Amino acid sequence: MKKGLLTILTVIGFIAATTAQSLQVESYDAVTNVNSVHGGVDYEAHVTIKNIGTSAVNVLCTRYEYGANWCAFDSNYFCWDLCYGNATSQSIGGWLIQPEDINNQFSGHVYSPYSSATCVDSVRYVFYVENNRNDSVSVVLKFSAAPNVGVEEDNLKSVTAYPNPARYFFFVEFKNQPEANTTIEVYNLLGSKVKSVSAKSKKVEINVSGLKSGIYLYTISKDGNAVETRKIMVNN
Repeated sequence: MKKGLLTILTVIGFIAATTAQSLQVESYDAVTNVNSVHGGVDYEAHVTIKNIGTSAVNVLCTRYEYGANWCAFDSNYFCWDLCYGNATSQSIGGWLIQPEDINNQFSGHVYSPYSSATCVDSVRYVFYVENNRNDSVSVVLKFSAAPNVGVEEDNLKSVTAYPNPARYFFFVEFKNQPEANTTIEVYNLLGSKVKSVSAKSKKVEINVSGLKSGIYLYTISKDGNAVETRKIMVNN
């Protein structure tokens, strides 16, 4: 009888161990406001994940979109171990999170439309332990678009970049003379900065002759604070 009871307790303990949750959403940006007049602007939302388990886990991410006919944005991507565009919804790798540690590496991005629409779209992201999809947490990020979002930063956000795709160089042109300490920084999709140029005139030339062909992000910053991020295609 004691042996049978011990077996039952062992099985119960095994089931409890295999169903215990390791992940918890520590914080996230529930709603991100998007300006639907200034199309092509990159808006991002952040999620922090905590390991509440007792052992280190490798955490992967999957994106689930709510339909393909978006209103609040015209395309999206997310960054976890790498950055993934519309064509890929599953991360290739993950982040190793130690017990009680918090990971803040996730960002979900959308590009604003040119529609002047007022609407809300959602994207769901699932974070799960490698080889155990049952050990997971889910977050829904909402993007609320309206034509009057961020109008106070109109000068820095009313920029044009051309040619796009760029070959050897491209120009960033401001609506008005940029203020002091305005910079333009170019990043690859791994998040590494590959160029940084001070914006001292309304028209700034960015030399990309040394970059490989592909998609890059350029960020307009004021006093070190990012105001605007857009994408540029380099075709060298």
